[in-house]
Amino acid sequence: MKRILPTLAATAAIFLSSLGQAADVAILNGDVSLTITTAAAGQQPPAVTDETGQLEWTTLVTDAVKKIIAQTNLAGPSYTLSVRAVNISAGDGTGAGAVVLSTTPADLVVDIPSGIQPLDPGTCTLRYAASATVTGGAGTDNHSVTFTITDQ
Repeated sequence: MKRILPTLAATAAIFLSSLGQAADVAILNGDVSLTITTAAAGQQPPAVTDETGQLEWTTLVTDAVKKIIAQTNLAGPSYTLSVRAVNISAGDGTGAGAVVLSTTPADLVVDIPSGIQPLDPGTCTLRYAASATVTGGAGTDNHSVTFTITDQ
């Protein structure tokens, strides 16, 4: 049995002004554990998914267009872990497609407009997918995934 254990952490690029904090991103239902089962003879192990995590974000009315980027701290993963933003709240950004997580930040949500207020934050569901190959062997990957909101 192969295990991929992403441990999630949120960070935000914070810009202070007389109006307060310009942008913020938070993880809801953060910890995710994905277990890839043993493959049937002659086949690759089946990929697994999880959609229990969520992101929430805000912006000020004076903010430039923002984006949320994602990256992992694990430099040499044995297995592939990707994340995709789905069910994005209407008008609060656009999903950039599935992101194969690496130590290089990649766009997750783009075109986030200004003026998303704390009482009605932007939200999305995080769809994680983990996959492995027979040649990858058994083991565990532990990821700390960071989400950052920044200027686009």
